[in-house]
Amino acid sequence: GVRLCKAVSLSAVHYQLGVSCRELNEFDRAVDHFRRVDKPITVSLSMGDILCEMEGCYNAMGEMEEAEDCVRRATEVSIPPIRPENVARVAWFRYQLSGEGDATIGLLEECLKRTGLGKKQQGDMHAMLGRVHLDRRDWGNAEKSLALSCKKEPGVVATWMALAELYSATDRDDMAMRALQRATELDKAADGAWSLMAGMFEKHGQASRAMQIYDRMDPNDPHVKMRQNQILLKAALRLQRIFRGHQARKLMQSRHPRTVARNYGARGPLRSNTPGMGSAGGE
Repeated sequence: GVRLCKAVSLSAVHYQLGVSCRELNEFDRAVDHFRRVDKPITVSLSMGDILCEMEGCYNAMGEMEEAEDCVRRATEVSIPPIRPENVARVAWFRYQLSGEGDATIGLLEECLKRTGLGKKQQGDMHAMLGRVHLDRRDWGNAEKSLALSCKKEPGVVATWMALAELYSATDRDDMAMRALQRATELDKAADGAWSLMAGMFEKHGQASRAMQIYDRMDPNDPHVKMRQNQILLKAALRLQRIFRGHQARKLMQSRHPRTVARNYGARGPLRSNTPGMGSAGGE
């Protein structure tokens, strides 16, 4: 076998192999190597950081339960994460559990002050910060953070949807619609964005455009079915009102003016449109 230099620990080797596998999108192999890092101090990290590395791999594989378990364990270890991006991730997880906004904002702002952060890391932190401000209805700071996140990392659907939510809440529907359109351009299957867009069309009385969007979504989604039924019901009621109004007008036009006056309470002399007839009082 290959003999390692005494200055290189086995944990450091497994960590570097894990990073390499992750960069090659071999996430299952990356997780296996990260699990074998039992002395993270040899790469200037904590066990909290290693767990966050594993969480990222599980997220990439779509194994959300395993990812959540890793970040939960990262909040419980004796030595918490050291890297700012991992500190931010753990802070966000705790916020989702507790709703403690002040502490989360403080930690995220402190992380953003750290040097050497990449655009993705900055984008992720600004998105988390913007979401906390949005939950607190601090519109100004939420917009600033979410806009910065979209600038740093423009390919994240969830951030565009959060920005659309903010614009809608502050009565800027045109801007909200543009943000949702951007989200659907990034992911044609982003049903959440399509649903919000359809809701905005309904809000502005454009039921046919809303129905077109619902028609392209999952037909088995209970929300989609409910909204489609509501639109169809409103359309049916509207047609019913139009038909009844039309029938009432036809009935009024077919009756003798004196009968109309008796039934509908008209005042004063009525003139007949029937040839050869005079005023209502001169018959």
